[in-house]
Amino acid sequence: MTHDTTPAQDIVLIGATGDLARRKLLPALWNLYLDGLLPLRGGIIGFARGEGGDDQFRQMARDAIEAYSRRPPDPARWEAFAGRLSYCSGRHEGYDGLKRRLTVDEQLIYLAVPPGATVHVLDELRAAGIATARARIVVEKPFGTDLASARELTAALLRCFEERQVFRIDHYLGKETVQNILVFRFGNAVFERVWNRDAIDHVQFTVAESIGIEGRGAFYEQTGALRDILQNH
Repeated sequence: MTHDTTPAQDIVLIGATGDLARRKLLPALWNLYLDGLLPLRGGIIGFARGEGGDDQFRQMARDAIEAYSRRPPDPARWEAFAGRLSYCSGRHEGYDGLKRRLTVDEQLIYLAVPPGATVHVLDELRAAGIATARARIVVEKPFGTDLASARELTAALLRCFEERQVFRIDHYLGKETVQNILVFRFGNAVFERVWNRDAIDHVQFTVAESIGIEGRGAFYEQTGALRDILQNH
């Protein structure tokens, strides 16, 4: 699908003031905009529990892009991008308010929320009439805490959306370096011989992060670094 035929759609970020949105999603959307890869029509609507308005959200987005984007805000193009940003406070407007902010018929909904909030968010999207046949939804990892909870989340998703509308994402497992491990391990006779249980004595993991828990305390209380980082980073 080329940019010329990309349907108009709103991009809805649930959890828009969190760490994932600031470090990854908003900078990514800015770079897509610079490359001409966003739909020509449709808003970028942030939704979170906290208070605030459009101006505060735009400033937060600019700060996040300045801090984390590979390309900083371009004064000549920032205003047009910022004009597409708006914010809906879950505390004051709720999901009914979010529906009123939609500008076109199709939506891409990104759940940047911890697994424990996913079922509640899905139920609210369905009750507000946002989970329609013309919406698509992206679910971030980690997807549940065990097999039973992953199945519960899947059932909740399929109560609201068809499988073709659901995209489960892990922004690290999608990187080529990780994908190439299978080829490197099983397609290389030298490493296949030594990278097996008979030749390995033990494995050590070093998480050389420059950041700490910061504002993610509630997330780590529920998920922990093991599920968040170890299996994919």
